[in-house]
Amino acid sequence: QVTLKADDGTPLYGKLITPKNLDVNKQYPVIVYLYNGPHLQLINDGYPASGNLWYDYMTDKGYIVFTMDGRGSSNRGFKFESATHGELGQVEMKDQLVGVDYLKSLPYVDANRLGVHGWSFGGFMTTSLMTQYPDVFKAGVAGGPVIEWDMYEIMYTERYMENPTTNKAGFEKTGLVDKVKNLKGRLLMI
Repeated sequence: QVTLKADDGTPLYGKLITPKNLDVNKQYPVIVYLYNGPHLQLINDGYPASGNLWYDYMTDKGYIVFTMDGRGSSNRGFKFESATHGELGQVEMKDQLVGVDYLKSLPYVDANRLGVHGWSFGGFMTTSLMTQYPDVFKAGVAGGPVIEWDMYEIMYTERYMENPTTNKAGFEKTGLVDKVKNLKGRLLMI
């Protein structure tokens, strides 16, 4: 288990899963697996469900897997969960980059071979990171990402973003179509 601090001092909890025979004198590629959105918590005091067996598969193949719940994730109280209101992805990206800085501080992490992966809100986060911080990740896999919040489900969107009339600046800041031109790494969208 890893505890880091957000830019406002908030504790951020994560986990680092390494290959069984980790050689600290060798450098390994890393996959940052994230969701970091409302209604989900990836890091808790328990073992992951069987759906996360791919963590073991990837570490058997020589990858390190890093997961961290940033602000906006569930079960940490109203302030933690609502820090993202009106600008989904912005605070969350800052928190995930704190995790990236931590990874880069480890001698056995190859900072030139970082990947990012997530589904749904995690796909939105993957695409956001790849287009707004294009020099950080070499590759990303975005499953079912939201690309423009004004095109997504109204019930969910209005709860966290309000609507394009009352929060025009927030929708412009979080939309991704106009940011595609920034993409440098390889991004697979599913």
